[in-house]
Amino acid sequence: MRVLVVHAGNMWGGLERTLETLAQAGRLCPALQPTFALAFDGTFAANLRALGVPPVILGEVRLRRPDLALLARRRLAALLDELRPDVVLIPAAWAHAIFASVVRRAQIPLALWIHDILTGTPWLERLAARVQPDLLICNSAFTLERARQVFPSAEARVVYCPLTFDTPALSRAPLRAALHTSDAAVVFANVARMERYKGQSLLIDALTRLPLDPPWACWIVGGAQRPAEQAYMDSLQRQITAAGLGERVTLLGHRRDVPALLAASDVYCHPNTEAEPFGLAIVEALHAGLPVVASRLGGPAEIVTDACGRLVDAGNADQLADALTWCTREPQARQQLGLAGPARARQLCDAEARLADLADSLSSLQRRAA
Repeated sequence: MRVLVVHAGNMWGGLERTLETLAQAGRLCPALQPTFALAFDGTFAANLRALGVPPVILGEVRLRRPDLALLARRRLAALLDELRPDVVLIPAAWAHAIFASVVRRAQIPLALWIHDILTGTPWLERLAARVQPDLLICNSAFTLERARQVFPSAEARVVYCPLTFDTPALSRAPLRAALHTSDAAVVFANVARMERYKGQSLLIDALTRLPLDPPWACWIVGGAQRPAEQAYMDSLQRQITAAGLGERVTLLGHRRDVPALLAASDVYCHPNTEAEPFGLAIVEALHAGLPVVASRLGGPAEIVTDACGRLVDAGNADQLADALTWCTREPQARQQLGLAGPARARQLCDAEARLADLADSLSSLQRRAA
């Protein structure tokens, strides 16, 4: 099945990680033959080229520049006329708002793959709602529940994110040495974009309440991609300094060795203060054999069970500190939770199984259209 994926491509996060897995469908799920069309030529486009799946660049779209949007839409129309894909898959409401009507005019089956929490309030979501997709695919049951506020009548399915699991390039001891972290320390890891709702500030607050013994350290991984994210990252550094945690808590910025960082850690912490659509970083941590401490809301509540982690109330620094303290003081119980992680990760996000689910969903759409 020939699938054209139409996406913005200007940011990097869990969605783009999922789409990179889709780009490898040639070996993982031959039923899918994806092609990519992106508005922006950035990191994601470069990664696709490295995977041997070079994207078509439609041209940058700035909402304050209607002429640029019109030009990109015209290029997509020409591409659809040239390729005549079996299905168009749009993986975000932003791109759906800009490009869905072009796909509709071309009379090609349209699937919207939602990876965000929709509310129906922002004007862009209201614009997206003007074109109901032929099929709505959501990355969690929570996401589907919220998406119904914008797309109430579309046929819908839940397909968890397909994910390939990378082998760490560097072992635990050398990486810890490079980051000036004792092998005896219990290392808490957090991997997320630099957005306030991801809870990094809450994590630092909770860490101020931890006893200093047994020894522990915290690696916060993620780089700023926009000015607001840089301002937030700067505020986190000030918070770390003011709390006197400069020798224990490190902002590592953007890293390409996340699997190795997780393998060198002991506990993964995902303390969102607002709901997360899914939580790919949590699944990667589970695959690395880490117990997970996460907020009890949104996608993480579907991922983390009592067998592989602990859930705490969102925004509660005391509960978070208690859970992290327990992790430092109960190494055997902590390791037992970690042992259940890899199986849980595969159950949720095995690449071949989830790509097969996606292929089945798109095939059903294609059959209905025929």
